[in-house]
Amino acid sequence: MSRWIRWGFPLLMCAARPLAAQQPRPAAPPQQAPRPQPPRADTLAQRAARADSTLRAQQARLDSLSERADSLADAMQRLQQLIADQAQSKVGSHLRNKVELSGLVLVNGYYNGARMNVPDVPGWVSRNQDTTGLPNASLGGMMRQTRLGLTVSGVHAIGGEMSADLQLDFFGGAPLTGDDRFFTPPRIRTANVRLDWPHFGLLVGQEKPLISPQSPVTYAQIGWPGFWGAGNLWEWTPQARATLELGDAVRFGLQGAALDPVQVKDEPYSTPVGADAGEKSGR
Repeated sequence: MSRWIRWGFPLLMCAARPLAAQQPRPAAPPQQAPRPQPPRADTLAQRAARADSTLRAQQARLDSLSERADSLADAMQRLQQLIADQAQSKVGSHLRNKVELSGLVLVNGYYNGARMNVPDVPGWVSRNQDTTGLPNASLGGMMRQTRLGLTVSGVHAIGGEMSADLQLDFFGGAPLTGDDRFFTPPRIRTANVRLDWPHFGLLVGQEKPLISPQSPVTYAQIGWPGFWGAGNLWEWTPQARATLELGDAVRFGLQGAALDPVQVKDEPYSTPVGADAGEKSGR
């Protein structure tokens, strides 16, 4: 009896240990998440300042892009204008100056009921009418009032702007009869060289008189300006002219010129440029 107890107790103890090991342990209480803390006022102000700074930087970038786009558009417009100018101007110079060539092809038709001093551009009625039996009336056409012009500008010299201008027509000479009137040589109307500074200018060449720079304009009469026989002092004369301009808001100027002392010889009334027999026939 005592032996069984001696050996039995350890067995019971050994058998009890596995049972005790299999018992579950009590679970730990769940950990609660920390409650969010309300943002501080200074933190909100800092975020707002950072957002405002970011917006300002983006706006500055947009403004810079807009300015670059406007500058690019202006540059493209100037380039297109230069291309258009180059396309229109077929005449150039080796010095890259601006050269303009202009012209006017003018055909004039006329009918005169009497004998005139010049059939195509009459100035007066001739007092010597034709008495050979042919009519004094004439009908015809001319092209000798056709004009050509050449202008050079954009030249820098002596601190000023230099330019030159040449105007031609085919009204030169005064052939009296036949078809020679259709082959008239070129004639220089005006030709000058100008040198201009901000308030002072010089002109040398053949130009209109200083006291009569304006003339009536009409396609019917270009070889001789209108009213050339009625007091219009139109004679293109070689001269040297100086111009002085003063003032800013209100400007006034002074001009002086030295003209060639030419004596104009009017065509005698007794030797008019008559129309030929074909023109007198009116056919």
